[in-house]
Order: sequence, then structure tokens, then C-alpha cells
Amino acid sequence: MLQDNSNTVANGSNPPEGDLLDKPATARLLGISVRTLDGLMAARKVPYLKIGRKIVRFHRQDVIAHLRERFQVGASPR
Repeated sequence: MLQDNSNTVANGSNPPEGDLLDKPATARLLGISVRTLDGLMAARKVPYLKIGRKIVRFHRQDVIAHLRERFQVGASPR
């Protein structure tokens, strides 16, 4: 199943919300560089899964939910 998710991300299509994303796909989703994503991971500001020693994946729905929690949209103070 992981192989199928990697192929979906690699070909540039938008995977369903339950799929796993690699670093480049997650960075694109967030509109940041991979290096900035590495910094967010080190600061534990974005949820991720570590598979083995070097493989890192992100649940798309978890990343989106985390962003919604951290950046609440509301009325601007005056």
C-alpha cells in the first residue's frame, strides 16, 4: 500500500485525504520549501511518521487539521 501512495504523490496528482505524503508533496501542500519543512519537523510543529531510519511520511488529513488548529481564521481585531 505504501508503494501505491508513493506513486500517486510522485506523479503530481492530488492524493485523497487519507493518503501518505512524502516531504516534497507535503512542502508543496504547505507552500514552503523542504528545508523549512525539516525545521518544522525538528521543532515538532508538524505531525509526521518516521518509517525506518530515513523514510518520513505525512498523513495529508493530519497536516491539514494541524494547520487549521495552529492558524485559526476569525475576525481581525480592531
